Amino acid sequence: MSIEVDTVSPNAATRAPLPPVERSRAPSASERQAITSPFEVVDARGEQRGLGQWVFNHKQSFSRDNPLAWYGVRNVANNMVSIVGLMATIVPVRMGMGKVAQWADARGMAKTQAFFSNTVLQNSLGVGVSFATFRTLYKMGQRAYDRVFVKPDDASETSQAINDLPQNWWKDLKQIAPAEYPATMVAAFGLVGIRAAFTPRAPELAANYWKDVAACAALAYPVFFEITEHLGRNLQLTRGHTTEETNEHINKDKQTLGTFLTRQLPGVAAGIVPYIAFNNLWYRSSGRQLSYNASQIERGI
Repeated sequence: MSIEVDTVSPNAATRAPLPPVERSRAPSASERQAITSPFEVVDARGEQRGLGQWVFNHKQSFSRDNPLAWYGVRNVANNMVSIVGLMATIVPVRMGMGKVAQWADARGMAKTQAFFSNTVLQNSLGVGVSFATFRTLYKMGQRAYDRVFVKPDDASETSQAINDLPQNWWKDLKQIAPAEYPATMVAAFGLVGIRAAFTPRAPELAANYWKDVAACAALAYPVFFEITEHLGRNLQLTRGHTTEETNEHINKDKQTLGTFLTRQLPGVAAGIVPYIAFNNLWYRSSGRQLSYNASQIERGI
């Protein structure tokens, strides 16, 4: 008995017909220009082009792996932009108080003149307002950098982050400033008080120069930043901000004394020493900003 096996030829008539092949067509001009944001173009084939795609393609170049971008742009360049805000506020505050003191003095209003010409008060308000402005702008800049260069998982998210920059800046300002300003203003009185205790006379005078630099580096500014960050953390917590995205100092209470002494204190000193040194050198050569304060009145300026 034999068994026959039927074979089916590939060209046999019994083979099911293949579906017709669709010929691809070129996308129309409107399809090629389907714009989802001002910074991203998506054509009919799903290809993304534009600023958002370029930034996402180079995401690694803007990460911590590239110190030039991470520290140079996110920190240093951002710092330089923010310090413009510091200078734009400290000068008007001090000069404004001096003008009020002069106005009161000319009219025989001794108590008003004494209040507005008080050196510690002028310096504290100037430092508080200016550093609060600086820290607010600095944090806003870092958040914007992270939204664009760090957080997105695809090009469309990057494009959206770029597109939303103005509204996110305004959102960050409203979230940061209400805690940053009161915290920094309180801390400023500690900074100025400590500095005045070490250099009760004008710090630009030669006898007080290095004493002032040492006091600022070792005590005044480290205490200032500690108060600002601890108080700022607590103020943000009371406002319901419990994540690192909205409360940069959320873990400040976990910092040990050892960490402060080995990391924060040397870091603050490294930045503050040249800042104070050049400030005092400039004051000695050019004179301190005329604000009509108590020390200037005493010296007949």
